[in-house]
Amino acid sequence: MKPITEANKFRFRTGYFGSNDSDGNNGAFIIPYNKKINLACVVSDGEGWDHVSIHVVDKRGCIITRCPTWDEMLFVKDLFFEKDEWTVQYMPPKSKNINVHNYTLHIWKPQDQELPKPPVWLV
Repeated sequence: MKPITEANKFRFRTGYFGSNDSDGNNGAFIIPYNKKINLACVVSDGEGWDHVSIHVVDKRGCIITRCPTWDEMLFVKDLFFEKDEWTVQYMPPKSKNINVHNYTLHIWKPQDQELPKPPVWLV
């Protein structure tokens, strides 16, 4: 995960999800995406993992009832991770799934180990 410099101007600074620059790669962000929507992101780098959760909101901050698209996920990935970093979205078994927020997707990257990767021609 790269340092949050580009996204820092979109950080929530007050309220329940408020954080400040000293929190580094941890906090909530509302990222402008286009004229109609923003991408709400919660970012963390604890427990040995870099992590970003993403859901779509309208310009008033109301949740839109759909998951982020592939292009929206790539936009967020490139904002918080280096362009050459591999990241992953996990799909846990139903018995381990904890769904706190419908329509939220997650990007993960372990900090101290290499992600296994399929051959590039299969991706």
